[in-house]
Amino acid sequence: MKKVIFAIVSTMLLTSCVEDVAKKLKSLLGEATADTSAVVNMVDGNDIQQQQEETEDIKDLPLLAAAGFDEADWYVPVGFTPSKQLSGDEYAALTEEQQEAENQRGLAEIEAFISMLKQNKERYNKLLVDGTWKDVTFVEANFDRGESSTFAMGWKGEERKDHMKYVRYRVSGGKNNGQFNFGMLFTKEYVDSHNFQKVTNKSVAMPKDVFDKIEQRTGKKIAKVPYGYAIGSDYKYFVVMFVNEGNKAYAIHAVTTPEGLALSEMESTDVDESGEAMWAVDSEGEYPMMDILIAEKAGAVLKIWYTDLAPEHACLGAFIVKGDKMQKRDYSENYIWVN
Repeated sequence: MKKVIFAIVSTMLLTSCVEDVAKKLKSLLGEATADTSAVVNMVDGNDIQQQQEETEDIKDLPLLAAAGFDEADWYVPVGFTPSKQLSGDEYAALTEEQQEAENQRGLAEIEAFISMLKQNKERYNKLLVDGTWKDVTFVEANFDRGESSTFAMGWKGEERKDHMKYVRYRVSGGKNNGQFNFGMLFTKEYVDSHNFQKVTNKSVAMPKDVFDKIEQRTGKKIAKVPYGYAIGSDYKYFVVMFVNEGNKAYAIHAVTTPEGLALSEMESTDVDESGEAMWAVDSEGEYPMMDILIAEKAGAVLKIWYTDLAPEHACLGAFIVKGDKMQKRDYSENYIWVN
C-alpha cells in the first residue's frame, strides 16, 4: 500500500499541491518513531543513477495552522511532504529497486517529521496570521485517529478526532471571525534565531527592466504578471504568465534581489479547446494564488514562505532563493474536508 501511495504522490502537479488525488492519500501513516537526524538518499530526477546524501533540518520547522469560523483554537494537521518529489515520468523510469528506495526515503522523512512534532509540540507558541504575531499555547494532540494531511473543518470534539490527525493550540485574544483563517506556527527559538523580512506591499508592479530580463532569459513572451509582493526593503516576488504556445501554457516565479534576478523552473500545463490553461483542478483551472506570508534571510540564501489555498487544498511551502535560481519546496500539503 505504501508503494502505491508514493507512486500517487509523485504524479501530483507542481502547481496544485493536493487536487483530487488527496482523497487517496488519507490514512497513509500511523505513528512514527524515526530519528529526526536521519540522513536519507535523494534520487536526482535528471540522473536517476546518481544519488546524493542530503539532510533537511526539520527541527522547529514552521507549521501550517487553521482556525474555523467562530473558533479560538488553531489546528495543525499531522503530515509532511517529503523533499524532491519525482514526477510521474521520473518515477516510472526507475527500476523496482529504485522505486522501493524512493518510497522508503519519503516514508523516512515523514516519520522523522512526525517524531519531531511529537517531541516538540508544546514548544510551538508563536502564530503569524495576517502579518501579526500572536501568542498561543498547546491544548492537545490527536496522533492516533483520523486522517493525515487533512483539515477537517466544521466538525467538533470526537467527530473532529475521527476525521483529522492534529495538534491543537489556543490563541490569546479571542475567536477567529473569518470563515476559515490560515497562519504559520513557530517556536520562540525559531523566531528569535532567524532574520525575518516582512511583506511590505502586496500589489507591486513589475519594473520594465525586470520584465525585459525575464523574456530574455526564458525566450518567451510575457502575457501578464498577475501579482507581486515587496518583501523587506530589498526583495520583490512575482508570478509571471507567458503567452500560450500551441496547446501549452507556461508560468514562472521570479524574485529580484540586490544581486540580480532569480527564476524558478518553468511550469507548464495543457490548454483546453477554448484556449484556457488548466492549472489547478479545484480552482477552476486558475493558476494557484501564492500568498506570501514572510521571508527569512540567512547569509546568501533567502527563504520566502507562502500558502497556496483553494476550496479543496491548503499548502504551506517556501521558495528557496540562491543566486539566480529559486527552488519551490512544499512542506505541508493538505486536503480540506468541510462538514
